[in-house]
Amino acid sequence: MSGLAKTSLATRYLALAAVALAGCAAADEGPQPMIVSTDWVAERLEEPDLVLLHVGEREVYDGAHLPGAQYVDRSLLSTPHGEGLMLEMPSTAELQKAFEAMGVSDDSRIVVYFGEDWVTPTARVYLTLDYVGLGERASIMDGGMRVWVAEGRVVTRAVPPVEPGSFTPNVREDVLADLEWVTANADDPAVALIDARNTEFYTGERSGRDMRAGHIPGARSLPYADVVNEETLKFRSDDELSQMFLAAGADLGDRVISYCHIGQQASLVYFVAKHLGYDARMYDGSFEEYSAQEELPVEGSARNPTELD
Repeated sequence: MSGLAKTSLATRYLALAAVALAGCAAADEGPQPMIVSTDWVAERLEEPDLVLLHVGEREVYDGAHLPGAQYVDRSLLSTPHGEGLMLEMPSTAELQKAFEAMGVSDDSRIVVYFGEDWVTPTARVYLTLDYVGLGERASIMDGGMRVWVAEGRVVTRAVPPVEPGSFTPNVREDVLADLEWVTANADDPAVALIDARNTEFYTGERSGRDMRAGHIPGARSLPYADVVNEETLKFRSDDELSQMFLAAGADLGDRVISYCHIGQQASLVYFVAKHLGYDARMYDGSFEEYSAQEELPVEGSARNPTELD
């Protein structure tokens, strides 16, 4: 074979190899960003692996939602009301059944968004996806329906048919913390315990229903609502968010553990902490569980707190 022929053949092999590598790279894009813009979503509406999940009141979804979006029945993503604590992670089998019924599969690109102002329930759905091993394939759409509609983007009332998905749960034990872990690590200087409730609950000026006033000893306050813009409900800049966590005692490299009343508001702080690169967990039982343990101390209790109705 001539030198020219050998060169041509080698060039063809290199070209084929490059195409194959490019195909592999396209097939495995790695984790998708945790926060995606409305532009990001709009560009991918027609992609067959995109699963849009709408979180909010059913009547809001029925009135208008993103094309192709499925409604999230959040009652299927927690233990039944009256069984145990107010909001706890159900069994893996129940979560698998619920998400597969929404069309979620192992190769899905999942975007969760909120209708109206349901920011913390949306974060709770993300946390649940993260718990079953789908966090790297899931995102929250920045600003939710409020921004989507303000930008004049298309909405629909049509409820799309759903083809049941199929995914293999891979439970991540590092997403949640329990009471035993929280109490055992309360004095660890590398653990930043963050109280995500509004300030008056942290200080003990008010108390939740059937809960003691005050906060878990050693916890610092970072109210959940502070991490988003009040008007647009879009996340604040990474610089602003980083300063908030530093001010709450979460140094770079710390493990951040968030809690709230029942484990919903703290989901938003968990989400942001993970987005910023912290080793994040959420105390699922939250103050509802902690407060019920009368032998455990609380700090910051006001003399005559106002009970939350």
